[in-house]
Formats: sequence, C-alpha cells, structure tokens
Amino acid sequence: MWPVWQGMTCLPTEKGASSTCSLGGYPVYAVNATSVAQIQAAVNFARNKALRLVVKNTGHDYMGKSVGAGALSIWTHHLTQIEYIPEYTSSDFRGKAAVAGAGVRTFDIAKIAHENGASLVGGQCATVGFAAVQIVTPDGVHRTVNAESHPDLFWAIRGGGASTWGVVTSVTVRLHPRHPLTSCWISFHTSAEVSKETFWKGVRAYAENFEHFADAGFYGFTNIRRNHAGYNGSDFSLGIEPMLAPNMSMESFDEVTRPFFDQLAALGIPFQAERRYFDSFHEGWAEIWPSEILVVAEPLDTPGSRLFPREVWTDPEGLTAILDTFRNISELGYDVTGFLIAPQNPFNVDNAVSPALRHALGYFSTSVEFPGNATSEHKAAAQEELMRNILDPWREVAPSSKFGGSYLNEANPMEPFWQDDLYGGNYPRLLEIKRKYDPNSLFYAVTGVGSEEWEVRSTEQGFRTQNGRLCRV
Repeated sequence: MWPVWQGMTCLPTEKGASSTCSLGGYPVYAVNATSVAQIQAAVNFARNKALRLVVKNTGHDYMGKSVGAGALSIWTHHLTQIEYIPEYTSSDFRGKAAVAGAGVRTFDIAKIAHENGASLVGGQCATVGFAAVQIVTPDGVHRTVNAESHPDLFWAIRGGGASTWGVVTSVTVRLHPRHPLTSCWISFHTSAEVSKETFWKGVRAYAENFEHFADAGFYGFTNIRRNHAGYNGSDFSLGIEPMLAPNMSMESFDEVTRPFFDQLAALGIPFQAERRYFDSFHEGWAEIWPSEILVVAEPLDTPGSRLFPREVWTDPEGLTAILDTFRNISELGYDVTGFLIAPQNPFNVDNAVSPALRHALGYFSTSVEFPGNATSEHKAAAQEELMRNILDPWREVAPSSKFGGSYLNEANPMEPFWQDDLYGGNYPRLLEIKRKYDPNSLFYAVTGVGSEEWEVRSTEQGFRTQNGRLCRV
C-alpha cells in the first residue's frame, strides 16, 4: 500500500505490466497461508534458518511492517472463516460475538453482525483486517490467548503493535446492540466575504466544540486544505467529512450542533451542512465509506501524526498553540487531516493501548510530498522538513509527559522518540513480554517493541526504508 518504505524500486506508475524491476524491500518468498499448520511450518523454518520473517494480511500498512528485503512473508489474507456465536460466554462477557479469521476484513464481519441484529466496533477503512487471540508464537506453538491463558501476552497483543508477538490466526470479537446513526457533512472556506483571519476563527470555533461534541458521543473526520480545487481556488477550506453521531436522532443532533452553527453565523461564515439519518450504524458506514480502491500515484510522501490530549486541547493557551501549528502547516501548502476522537473505556479494560489514545481529544496527521523519481537527498530533505516544521512543533505542544503521542499505525517510521510517542508508559512492560515470548526477535517490525535492537542497512542516508539487510545493532 505504501511503496515508500519498500524503497520505491518497482512503482506501477513508472513501469508497464511487461517491464522488469528489482524487488527492493519486497520479500523474496511468500507462504499463502490457508491453515494454521502452514503458518507453523513457515515460522519454524524461518526460525531454524535465521531468515527474516514478515507478516502480511491485506497490506493496509503505512509503516513498512509488511515488507522486508530478502524476507519470507506469511500472507494471512485467505484465513477468511467467520463464525457467528449468538450466546458467547467468557469470564467477563456474555452475549453476541463472532470468531473471525485473520484475513477477514472489517466490512465482512460488520455485514454478519448487521444481519444478526448487532453492530461491530472496527476500523473506518473497510479493507482493514483484524487482530486475533489465536496466535502462532515464535516457538511455532498455536496458542489460545485470553485473560486466563497467557494473560500477559493477551494484554500485549491488544494495543502493543502489529507483527511483533507472532502470527494471529483468528479473533473472537464482541458484538454490540444495533443502533441508528446520524451523520452530517459540514464545510466552509475562504472567499471574497470570508477572510483568512475569519476562516481561522471558524476553525477555532470548531476546535472549541470538540469536548462538547465528544461528550455527546460524536466523532468526526476533518480536513483542513490549502488551495483545494473544489472551492474555486479559495485559499483555505475546512471539511468535516462527516461528523458521526451513533445512537442519536436528527433532532438531538441539531440540539448539540446548534451552538457551533450559531458561532459560524455570528462570524459571518456561510457553511454547508448536509444531514443524513440511518436506521443502523452499518448502513451509514457502508454508504459513507464504500469499498475503497487505493491507488499508488505520485506524488509520494513521508507521513506523521499526533494525538492531542484533552488536557491540552481544552486549555485556551494549549488550543492556540495547536491551531498555530495547523495554520503554519497549511501556509506551507500541506493538508491537515484528522479526527475528533475521544476513545472511551467504560468497562475499564486493562490492555496495552497507548495512554495517549485514552487521553486524546484530537488526532491529526499530515505529510510532506516528493516525486516518484526523488533522489535519496530529496527524500531526506522532505523528512527533515516534516520533522522540523511539523512533528517537532506538535511534540512541543503535546508532549508525552502530558499524554501526547502518535498513533502507531500512522506514525512516521523515523520518529526519534517512538517508544514514548507510540507506547507511552506501557513500553517497559511490553519489552519484558517481548523478551519472554520472542527472545531471539524472530518477529521484527518497524517501531515494534524491541526493534531498537535491530537496524536495516540500506544505501539510503537520512531516509529509512526496508530495502536492505536486517542486522543487530
């Protein structure tokens, strides 16, 4: 999905179907796993022969964790069995559940849940696969991991990063009651009547309502764009695409959003707001995010992200500092994309999810672009600009000491403080568990737990890819 970390040696945008290219960071062999026994054989073979081993499901990966030069790849995409369980019982839950193979995608199991009067909590993107609690560990043993069996590994798997603990084969997921959904697409932009200063006052009005929206149960996908063609060459635009309110009527939605809309009107900002009501979350999700086709196209980029904690976001000075970074990024010509997001933990579940995610009120990302034929120097310069002008300022306004961090699936692979930013205070315990179950580091992943003991030695300087030999530091 993200050829930058493969080394960009075989871009489909440059080569025709009959052309040749070098593998670069792509694995040299792959096992199309359709059974647990095949996965066990591959794990044992890689361990005994000291081969680099990578795991790939759908390939929906921004970090380069599913590629590696000279590696053996275990492809789990065809482990697609699904079993609906109307009455599942465990030590801490009783109710509807489903068992899904590691290759099952979000929309597959969400459809099963919907057909049985339930809802699934999953990723936004329909092509994202699932984790699992049935796992082949580095010793080749297929284990059932839960709160009673290997509880330390169960804790680590849930939030401790991908391609680190073994090869997951299936997962048992809890299903939730079916609820309706109200959505709303909201947008405004600069124009002859709306100056840049007024536009950014509108952005602040939106940001000041984050806590109000989150406490009402909303979450929303946001884009702040510079010179977006859809707005006739306007300087800036903001799109909330969309705001989602699970288990809420349109009337209740209007009541919650009215103060924000009144603020925009008072600022003299015309806006568009298109509401929709769906009888179930699944119906709305399927229409809002249909099956996605991801296209590799130029320009390519180097991405980065930040989780902004509620404690900083709701402080007026902290919010000013955050919005100043957003404006600076936009002035540089880059989009700022993110979420109003406030993950709850009503059941007080103990897992390895980053404390930064639990404290977050906003999650935002951006990237610095370069062409497909960029030199190593060009890519290194883009990475330096990302760090200097974007990620360092974000880290300054939302440090890990205040529960700031980065989302480990969409962070920058060259984050200098990735242990704190991706895992927070959980990292020491995660490293201890990693050394217990994988003492020889058979499972290596970029920014994965224990990966500081390894490095990929490639010819590129200042820009880390997986196009090189994996060696101990």
